[in-house]
Amino acid sequence: MMETLSFEAAGRMLDSGRNDPFLRQLRETEENRLHITLCGAVTAPEAAHLTGDDAVDAVLAHCAPLLPDTAATMEIVFEDYILYQVRNESFCSYDPQEIRTGKYLAVFEKSKLLDYLTVTVDAGLLSLCDAPWKHYRISTQNQIIDVIAQAEPKVYR
Repeated sequence: MMETLSFEAAGRMLDSGRNDPFLRQLRETEENRLHITLCGAVTAPEAAHLTGDDAVDAVLAHCAPLLPDTAATMEIVFEDYILYQVRNESFCSYDPQEIRTGKYLAVFEKSKLLDYLTVTVDAGLLSLCDAPWKHYRISTQNQIIDVIAQAEPKVYR
């Protein structure tokens, strides 16, 4: 049986793991229905680090790789969205002007993407929306996924 969580509760659960989750899958199943499957991260048993360089090996001796924890999987479903984008996390920047809550699963009160929304979509259609749109961000090991949606996504674990 799947457990249903709020986006905020799922974010607190991921934050407690202290490692970015891994993106397992991102897909659309129906018109404008976005499914994002994440799993937690676990530290692998220490591996032998033999590079032949004593200085590098000394540093790597204190390191262990992170691996996907498939036992800690969750699916985030946006039943309707206005836009989403996926970026390589290496190219993302932090903007101190943006206001957000959450770390790996964040909700923005103010963001450049929200500002940009009126430039990229039909503002007349946006004005017909019953509820205000929100900016949700999902930060993973290798990707940053930004979603603008009216309704909070459903999270299943």
